[in-house]
Amino acid sequence: MKLVLFISLIAFSLGCGARQLTVLDQQGQPVADLVVSYPATPAYQPTDSLAVMDQINKQFSPQVLIIQAGQQVIFPNSDDIRHHVYSFSPTKPFELKLYAGSDAPPVQFDTPGIVVLGCNIHDGMIGYIYVNDGRGTALSNSQGELNIPAEITTLSLWHPRQQLSVVERTSITLAPGQQQIILPFSLVPPAEPSSKGTKFGRKLRPQGQP
Repeated sequence: MKLVLFISLIAFSLGCGARQLTVLDQQGQPVADLVVSYPATPAYQPTDSLAVMDQINKQFSPQVLIIQAGQQVIFPNSDDIRHHVYSFSPTKPFELKLYAGSDAPPVQFDTPGIVVLGCNIHDGMIGYIYVNDGRGTALSNSQGELNIPAEITTLSLWHPRQQLSVVERTSITLAPGQQQIILPFSLVPPAEPSSKGTKFGRKLRPQGQP
């Protein structure tokens, strides 16, 4: 079922020249994991800090991770089974073969774009890394809330469940005093959780046991 997504724009000062946006669907429910980007002067520069894409309960956590081009990401496995992380995305194809804990080396993402992650053992594990090109960014939380600078009027939008190409961003312009807009794309329903592949996970022994 196609969804028409609404953004309720609540324009008020947050004390540091910012305003809050609340993302809602047509039923008035909050929408998480919407990436909003906007021009930044000066452009954001690569950072030496390591970003973290964890694996918890056979899911990537967070589902959507925003990083700067040139940044490294570590992929700790917090589950008690092994995972096999990979991506075929042109932005960054890579593979971290079956591992546990923090055994996998960090991966550097030099090219801006979208990286779709999977697990070769658990089909239901899908995550996304949004490699930013120096623009300002914000990600909506579980309440559909995010903050942008108050002076910003043009936004680019991307969501992992949009019906457009997974790498395509859509631009919108905010009118003065605008309270609500309709996104120019629909979202597909979230995928049903899948247990396929669970029996292939290599169960780890408790610490201290052979």
